[in-house]
Amino acid sequence: MRFLLSVWRARRGGVDPWTAQREVSVLYARFYAALLGGILLTYQLQRRMPLLMFAFFSYWWPQIVLCVRSDCRQPLKPEFVLGTSVARLALPLYVYACPSNLLRVQPNLTLCAGLVAYVGLQCGLLLAQHWWGPRCFIPKQARNTPYGGSIAAANDIETSEGSRECVICMAQVDVSDKSDRAVTPCTHVFHRSCLERWLSYKHDCPTCRRALPPL
Repeated sequence: MRFLLSVWRARRGGVDPWTAQREVSVLYARFYAALLGGILLTYQLQRRMPLLMFAFFSYWWPQIVLCVRSDCRQPLKPEFVLGTSVARLALPLYVYACPSNLLRVQPNLTLCAGLVAYVGLQCGLLLAQHWWGPRCFIPKQARNTPYGGSIAAANDIETSEGSRECVICMAQVDVSDKSDRAVTPCTHVFHRSCLERWLSYKHDCPTCRRALPPL
């Protein structure tokens, strides 16, 4: 509770401790209510357990969709993705593949194979996004930039003569050298190589946090 309060206070800023504690308590109440509701729903729909299993094991889709929408590489390492997936598959595979399981559930090898293939598909998409880009499996005709405009067009913005500081590497940028600079739509100047590395992880301006299109 103390750790949650510290994180909450740091993120909210200026919120008094009693308000933060009340909001965290509401968060706890919603979590346990959702947990209890999920247990009751699972009990009521136990005859449709295979369908519920596929719903429960759709946990990577939000990350995949987020990466596609933001055109930003997912921050999860491949080792974490694979390790988490294997660990979560261990229990259902034991229950539905082991004939002598403790719950005495009848084996269902078809369900096990389907779950492994379904989770494997999600892991494959995440790994593809990690290695080849967040939109690598989307046809080029269907791709659209998440924000209007482009940084390439913004490079034509007139800037003052002299140097400006790149807040990414803290070195000076020669604004007169168009090959070495990149100007964002919010008119902030960076080294092109610095901004390319930055945009491979985050699609917001390092200076003002405004959303940026892909470079």
